[in-house]
Formats: sequence, structure tokens, C-alpha cells
Amino acid sequence: MGKINCYTLVGSEKFLLKKELDKLLASLNENIVPFSYDLENTSLSELESELDSASLFDDEKIIIIESIDKIKEFTDVKYREFNYLKNYLNKPNPCITLIILYNYKGNISKDLTVFHSLITSFTKVIQIEPKESNTNFDFTSEITNRVTERNLTISKESINLLIEYLGSNLYMLFNELEKIITYCIEKKTITHEDVLLLIDKPLEEKAYELTGAFLKKDSKKALRVYHDFILAKIRPLNIVSLIYKAMNDIIYVKKAIYNNLPDEIIMEYLNIKKPGALYYRKQDASKIKNEWISSKMKELSKLDISLKSNSVNPELQVELFLLKK
Repeated sequence: MGKINCYTLVGSEKFLLKKELDKLLASLNENIVPFSYDLENTSLSELESELDSASLFDDEKIIIIESIDKIKEFTDVKYREFNYLKNYLNKPNPCITLIILYNYKGNISKDLTVFHSLITSFTKVIQIEPKESNTNFDFTSEITNRVTERNLTISKESINLLIEYLGSNLYMLFNELEKIITYCIEKKTITHEDVLLLIDKPLEEKAYELTGAFLKKDSKKALRVYHDFILAKIRPLNIVSLIYKAMNDIIYVKKAIYNNLPDEIIMEYLNIKKPGALYYRKQDASKIKNEWISSKMKELSKLDISLKSNSVNPELQVELFLLKK
């Protein structure tokens, strides 16, 4: 069998696709730096000169195409792109190794659509089954190994927090871990506080983080999270609403603790699925006096009215509220 010039890696989990890609690249020529193109941001027509002109040179190239499903619908310009891909795969450039990443849940060999028939007929398909099933995947060992490889240490508490926030989404989990490693590379250790600081959280959780910092009178942290909201283009009026809801939730947790409500009922009411998140909310609620949080909610209501009636520098108005002791 001659040299294979075209591969398609197929799978439903981005992390496993990337892992298989690394293995494939290692088996090819390690001296070649691959060029990667994502059809989310680039049209296939922009790559045509790259794919066609390489034959003018003796140097080998590796080209990776992501989001190939963007040309799956054969309408307008995409129909022409599909035909180009078909013609190219039928007679690929011998100087190029083309690797297609296809995020797809099924087995394409069992799907006889035109697009899948093209892929299976003209490329070597590597189907990545979720054999490293997320339920059986050893997250703790994988995180520990990645951190150790970079000469850092990480506590078990920090690992558990990472897994708790990001669940079984391997791609997101290890993207976030890479961000944390880069941040902590000089101090050589990753703490629970580093994870809380850096991890991308859902909007409601960031709102609770902001509210918790404010109620603990940690102005520095409250302002940092608030500025994150502003950078994310969240309107000050919406931020106030999120803070008010978070305060209401804290009052509910205080009442639930007093009445010995089961954790399951509290979690259902708050719409949280992570026991660890409830643990921290209980801790915070137990430290805050009812009278104090009630007075802050009254101030917040006045701020809400002010923002709705007076649009002068709303960002500063919220910032001044957060700075109050």
C-alpha cells in the first residue's frame, strides 16, 4: 500500500480528537510544522491555493482542517466547495498530508449520505470511540500527570474543584487546566484559590462569587469579578439583578439550614447540581447576619430604581455600591 495522504479523524469528543491528532502527528514527520485551518473562520476556497500550490515545491506539508461539517450543506458557495473537496480528495497533492477533524457522534461508515461516502471513499477514517468513557476516565490521574509534567504540584482539593465545575467535558476541562498551569508556572503550585480565581464559571456562579465577596467585605475581589462582567458586556442593571437574586438565595439557604431541610431540596430550589457548591453556600450563609443582608438588599433596590431612572454613569454607581462597607 502506498503512502496515505488524507486522513479523517471522527469523534464526538473534542479532547479525544485532539489527543488522536497528536498521536497521528507524532507518527508522521515530526520535523514538519502543521498548518491548521478552522472552517468556522476560514472558507475552504481560501485554502485552495495552499492545497494546490504546494506541488510546485519539494517540501512536504501537513494541513489540518477543522469544522469540516461547515461544507456539509450543498447550497450556494458551499456546493462549489464540496465539489472542490471531492476533486481534491480524488487526486490529492502528493506533497501534502491532509488531516480532517470531524466532530460527529455517529459511525460515518454506517451513514451513506453523499458527504460521508466522500470521506470514507477517499480518506483513511480513524473513528475515535469514547472508549475512554467519561464515566470511567481517570480525571484525577490525567490532571496530576499534566501538572507534574510542567513541574508543578496541585492539591487533591483543587483537582476535585476542577472536576466539579467542569464535569465530564474533557475538552473544556483541559483547556481550563492549561490556563491555570500557565498562570501558576512561576509559583510551582496550584491552589484551591487559583482554581476559583481562574476558572470560567456559568453566569449565575460568577454572580454568586461577586455577591459572596461583597458580603464578606472583600472589595478587591468583588471589583475584580464585577469588571469581568463589564468586560463581558453585561449591563450594570442586569448585574444588579443577578446580585439581588444571589442575596435572595443566601437568605433561602439560611432559612433552610434553620429548618433542617435536606440538601437535595435546597439544591433543587437553587438549581445547582454540585454538592460542593452547596457546601460553600452553606458556609457563607452561616456567617452572614439576617439584618445586615436585608439592609444591603434594600440599598440594592434603591440602586435598581436609580439605574432605571438615571442613566448617568451606571457602571460607576454599581462600583460605588460594591465599595460600601
